[in-house]
Amino acid sequence: MNQKGITLIELLIALIVMGIIATFTIQSFTNVLGDTKAYVDEVNAKYIADKLEELFIMDVLEVNGAKVHNNETGKNYTGTGRVFYGDLEPYFGKRIIPLQDDLQNDYNKTKDGYYRYRFDVFEDHIDIYYFDLDKNKVVISLVNIQ
Repeated sequence: MNQKGITLIELLIALIVMGIIATFTIQSFTNVLGDTKAYVDEVNAKYIADKLEELFIMDVLEVNGAKVHNNETGKNYTGTGRVFYGDLEPYFGKRIIPLQDDLQNDYNKTKDGYYRYRFDVFEDHIDIYYFDLDKNKVVISLVNIQ
């Protein structure tokens, strides 16, 4: 008798092979997504640094000791804060939000509950940084302001 069709064992083998292929595909996709987020964060940090330098050249921002003075708003910044983000959001947009999962930790969360890069103002430069999971400060860009 000539029976056409597949046996239960053949079906199980096919499902197992498909499961193995799916596992590798999902793992590869996850790695690519993580690499993409890291790349976007690097590009955003460079954009922020370039935009800050541009604002100094355009005299929107100027150095005032260890503070940055905003000539448009009349406010001074010593670093990260709600006023800093609020005043400069039109220039930065959403680029101050880190995308990498490791960067979205409580050390990088603002009082309003948002994740942001951090900024420290010194007399000759501004550090753009974040805190890693061990609360180590990781400087991702440095803006010379002299």
